[in-house]
Amino acid sequence: MAAVQPHSPEEIAGWQVDSQSGFGPMRHLRPPVTLSETPARWARPVVPLGTHEPAWP
Repeated sequence: MAAVQPHSPEEIAGWQVDSQSGFGPMRHLRPPVTLSETPARWARPVVPLGTHEPAWP
């Protein structure tokens, strides 16, 4: 089996998205699928642990 070659930053850039979070700007991978009518996204940003009181949304 051949060794897996790492991707270059330019190749990975197309799979990434920039978002705002409680930690500041964050770059992460896009969702792996595209839906025809529903945007694949997170409703709330990532925040540091302890930002909110524990509660069921």
